[in-house]
Amino acid sequence: MPKSLLCALSSLLICCSMGYAEESQELEQSQFTGVNPHPFRATLRHIEGKGIGYPCGYTSLDLSMNPYIDDFKILPVMDFRFHLFNNGKFAFNGGVIGRFHRGCTVYGMNVYYDHRDAQRGRYNQVGGGLEALGDRWDFRMNGYLPFGVKHSSFYAIKLEGLSLVGREELALKGLDFEIGLHTRCRNPWGFYSGVIPYSYGAKGMNAWGGKLRLLAHWKEYITLEVDGSYDSLFHGIVQGQISFNIPFGTRRPTKQPGEWKVRMVEPVLRSEIIATRHRHAKV
Repeated sequence: MPKSLLCALSSLLICCSMGYAEESQELEQSQFTGVNPHPFRATLRHIEGKGIGYPCGYTSLDLSMNPYIDDFKILPVMDFRFHLFNNGKFAFNGGVIGRFHRGCTVYGMNVYYDHRDAQRGRYNQVGGGLEALGDRWDFRMNGYLPFGVKHSSFYAIKLEGLSLVGREELALKGLDFEIGLHTRCRNPWGFYSGVIPYSYGAKGMNAWGGKLRLLAHWKEYITLEVDGSYDSLFHGIVQGQISFNIPFGTRRPTKQPGEWKVRMVEPVLRSEIIATRHRHAKV
């Protein structure tokens, strides 16, 4: 084969190879049609007003961490919440969340450890929840079970007749369900309303009641919430909450954009403070 023809064929092969590589690179880049949510979120929020089983409002710092959504079929999320009450008491939540999606619906389960320094004692509980987060409707179920020390020692002891009677503080177990309607994925404002029947009790004290949650968020940065509840044990309660959210971390490009991805990393809605109640009893 002539040397000039060999050089011409070699040049043609090199040009074709370079063109194919450029075309493949452009095709690969064109497959990324969106970006994943931020993998980290810090939230500073304040709740004003007493709640179900606690006497005053509190300020919280929340930290949420998760890997990139495209790397997992079931996305693991770590959630840590630190609370300082208006009366100087402390509470904490640490949870592990697993979420996956089918179509536009996100399904999840979570397990939490909760701690609270209450008025008369320090209490711990384990909590667990299930959730189905749809494009319009949300369904949640959460349970709360104290363990270890579940009541304080008696105080304010006095003699009534032939018996000594005092007061004690009890940590209450609980169960709640939530049905909600939302427009969360709209920008810049999204709204949510939820109805929550619940039950709390311990040692013969039982409270069946209901709660209404109204929530609005501006983009992913500010959240406003108003809650109202009523039951036979704690009676009527109204609370207000404001949250400032700071998402951070690199937003990796994705081949599967969708509104459901934002819901994969949103905060779990649950009762994060261990409910307590004081009662009179024989010593």
